[in-house]
Amino acid sequence: MNQTASTGRRIFIGDVQGCLDELECLLDELAYRAHADRLFFVGDLVRKGPASAGVLRLAKALRATCVLGNHDFDVLVGGKCPKDLASASDRDELLEFVRSWPWMLDLGDILLVHAAPPPRCWSLRKEEAIRPPKDAIEETDDRRFALTTRYCDATGRTPIKDWPPPGDPFRPWHDFYTGERMVVYGHWARQGLHSTHNTRGLDTGCVYGKELTAWIADEDRFVSVPASR
Repeated sequence: MNQTASTGRRIFIGDVQGCLDELECLLDELAYRAHADRLFFVGDLVRKGPASAGVLRLAKALRATCVLGNHDFDVLVGGKCPKDLASASDRDELLEFVRSWPWMLDLGDILLVHAAPPPRCWSLRKEEAIRPPKDAIEETDDRRFALTTRYCDATGRTPIKDWPPPGDPFRPWHDFYTGERMVVYGHWARQGLHSTHNTRGLDTGCVYGKELTAWIADEDRFVSVPASR
């Protein structure tokens, strides 16, 4: 018997940003089975698309596992709530759902993060535990890195701006990542789909008219649907 068929698949979905129609199409394309498959989101479920509240309702109903993206975080602490979410009758319940998400999640063989794992995670073997931040300052720094970083130098120092590309000594963070855990991330629509031996970048710019992409971990297979607008 096929083990995936009997135990379910781990499915990771890139930045949705309020694009509910495309998310529903992608789940159909995946032949997603709520009773068997496990669904993970790389963050930025909300913000620029038309249906942030609907995306959150669906993710919650499917008991999906999510990590915070920068847009999700801004909704919680920056007052940047999309209109449809701000006016939703279940807004408080949906925001509480978002508030429960971590900014990084260690799944053992996979590290799920919105933008980039902090530098202290870059060279870990699978059997090495990821220690918690040593204090509030390190936690704040780690969270900022995890939510926003695209470019950095070999020490983890980030440029003031990352567009246009900053040049030496700054490079894409994954150039410095040598860890054994597979990092699944989003946040980088300009980069698009990105795949190396230890990274899978899933932000394919759906909210900008491109695609919404999923990665089926146990099959190492990508599935995408086009944006509807």
